[in-house]
Amino acid sequence: MSLLTYYLQVNIGLIAVTIGYLLLLNKEIHFNYNRTYLLVGIFSALIFPLITIKNDVVFFPSGGESLTTYLLPEFIVDGNVRHTGTWMSVRAWSIIQALYFTVTAGLLINLIYKIYQLLVQSKKATTLTHLWNFKVIQSLEGFRSFSFFHLIFIGDSYTPEEREQVIAHEMVHARNFHSIDILLAELLKIFFWFNPVVYLFKRLFSSLHEFQADRAAVEKYNVEQYCNLLARVALQSADYPIANHFNNSLTFKRISMIKNATGRLNGWRVISSLVIILGLFIFVSCKEENKSAEKISPSDEVFSVVDESAAPAEGLTEFYEFIADRLVYPKQAREMGVEGKVFVEFIVNKDGSISDVTVKKGIGAGCDKAAIEAVSASPKWKPGKQAGLIVRQRFTVPIQFKLG
Repeated sequence: MSLLTYYLQVNIGLIAVTIGYLLLLNKEIHFNYNRTYLLVGIFSALIFPLITIKNDVVFFPSGGESLTTYLLPEFIVDGNVRHTGTWMSVRAWSIIQALYFTVTAGLLINLIYKIYQLLVQSKKATTLTHLWNFKVIQSLEGFRSFSFFHLIFIGDSYTPEEREQVIAHEMVHARNFHSIDILLAELLKIFFWFNPVVYLFKRLFSSLHEFQADRAAVEKYNVEQYCNLLARVALQSADYPIANHFNNSLTFKRISMIKNATGRLNGWRVISSLVIILGLFIFVSCKEENKSAEKISPSDEVFSVVDESAAPAEGLTEFYEFIADRLVYPKQAREMGVEGKVFVEFIVNKDGSISDVTVKKGIGAGCDKAAIEAVSASPKWKPGKQAGLIVRQRFTVPIQFKLG
């Protein structure tokens, strides 16, 4: 599987999980199940594309087949100027890749720096006490209270009774490892920053965390007093976006949840959410059974979809540059004003050589012949693999002849 195919399938999975949550569970008050659904859904989107289940009957095209195409980027011959082009041209794709890795690296460095700042703050601040395996640290900035794994920061503006309530609240975050969810949401934003839905996960997790912690805290304390405390710190800001905050911006929704925390989990919503996960698995993991490469003669069987696609030995950019050096707009076509697109099909053999170069759709006037000759002269490729064995693979490259 190519990295691009994996990324496409993962992002489709994340979108499906998010839509399912917003439609089915966003207003449910069974926070443990909601959190479980999000975690299972996210990990399913990340892992399912790596799993391949072969079967003889496929009810609809699998994600691997519907997203995998071996129609190469279009090549444009513009008079005497030769270049590759389309929105997914080789050079454009190289720029997109560079942009992706640059942004991703920047976001990752930023996250590491935030964690470093938080740990430095924990070293500088005064340790109040240790509860179980958790370290309670004095924060000197008003009502700012938050937790990060085993670290619990408590503000200096609470009364003794309020301090006890806030610590109890933050202990729920720590004991339930809510920081793992936040870090997961941050990592999704780093590696899939181009997908709008990943920016929802942190907000959804943060809300669930606060609802869970509130519900546990009010079991030991007076509900009205606890709600008054929430309201009093509602306008306080938070400086550590990777931590779990007591003074969350959803304060008034939290108060409403505390006072209306009853009701049964709706069965059909549970079933529907499970169907989404199952459907995601079928879409990206279940693929139609292909003939095993061990049971066929590579010279007889030609694959279009394989586990590991063939590729030019020096990369697509060099392949197109090679074609550009040999492909000239035919004189006959220029004189006749012939323009159009020629679809050239070819096979990459087990030894990487190119053969069976044919025109599936042409425009004549010498363009078809010129395209075949250029592609036929291509240097060897890295052959494709199916079931761990080298096989032959078919490709198609569109060549656009365009007069300036």
